[in-house]
Amino acid sequence: MFQTETQRGDQGSGVSYLLLPRRNHDRGFAIAVAFNQLVEDHFHDPTTKIGKEVICLERVLNETLDGRFSGKRVNLIDLGAGNGQKAVLVLEALLRDDAQAVDYFPIDRNRYLSKYAIFKVISSRRVQPTRRDIAALLCRPNEPELVEQVATENVSLDELVAMSCDTSDHLAPIELGGVTAPNQGLDVDFVRDAAATYRAVRELGWYREGITIHCLLGRTIGNYAAQARRRFLSDLQQEMSPGDLLLLDAGLRPEPDSDSEAVPRWIRQMEKDYLVGEHFMRFEADTEGSAFQVDYDRTSKKVRYGFKRPDGSIQKMGSSYLFHASELLDTLRESGLRILCSQTSAEHPPAMSTTSPGSGCMTIVAEKPHEGSP
Repeated sequence: MFQTETQRGDQGSGVSYLLLPRRNHDRGFAIAVAFNQLVEDHFHDPTTKIGKEVICLERVLNETLDGRFSGKRVNLIDLGAGNGQKAVLVLEALLRDDAQAVDYFPIDRNRYLSKYAIFKVISSRRVQPTRRDIAALLCRPNEPELVEQVATENVSLDELVAMSCDTSDHLAPIELGGVTAPNQGLDVDFVRDAAATYRAVRELGWYREGITIHCLLGRTIGNYAAQARRRFLSDLQQEMSPGDLLLLDAGLRPEPDSDSEAVPRWIRQMEKDYLVGEHFMRFEADTEGSAFQVDYDRTSKKVRYGFKRPDGSIQKMGSSYLFHASELLDTLRESGLRILCSQTSAEHPPAMSTTSPGSGCMTIVAEKPHEGSP
């Protein structure tokens, strides 16, 4: 059975250059490899930005999934799937809750990241895929020798992604151990057009009616302007059916916003936490020798990141808005969603901690209520 980097431990091999995409100058592949490695390295470290997100996610899953999905079919729509490692946590929690079956739909503008997510979800089932499944995953049904190699050898996850993204083919489902996933992710701008996202999912031949969970993790919501955030949440709520859930996380700014003597130390540590973004953003730098930098602007309440070129000019790479906890909850309620559960990372109790500064986060489970419910 093919194995992920996490499952193989220390025995993994490097990516074979013979198996890299033919368009091996594709920055998307390099970014995906670097992003996956970053998540792998930080996923189980509670002191890191990613590790704190994982802790909050595990808490809300433990609090929310108490028999709610028993005997039910679930559609798991992963908006901005990344490498899929958080989706595996959600998936495993659903199956522990006795969900009848889960259909997984990864959505990401980076097709290589979607493929990482698919392989991680499939491999999490620990069921030997058939040769036909492997051929579908690799999008190479007419290359039996390659399929046999993957079926019988410990091929690295990077190699699998490289092989399978080197071709394009129609979408096809793979079902293993109660979980169905596509052989390719969906490339849809879900923030700009929630309706188009739903159409793309529903048009898949194996989409089935059931409870839908929309995952928007990795603090993605803060990457968009306030108007775009509100429009997206409102549009998503309109597309959701009563009983559907939104599982969302976001970055938090310090409490209180101004006078606490702990705030400067919190900001310094938070900026340090975000510096790991260079691991995958470096491939977008337009000038050799530029230095990655992160700063928190207290006026706009945004973490800003970019590259300082040797000539002193700045290549802006984007920003992430940090929320006040009550602000985020109110935004979700205003969109018509009901809050079922929320958790913050340990350093963000009501009064800001002075002992554990850094990049705080909040994870929320919200539901579209049934008509007439409070």
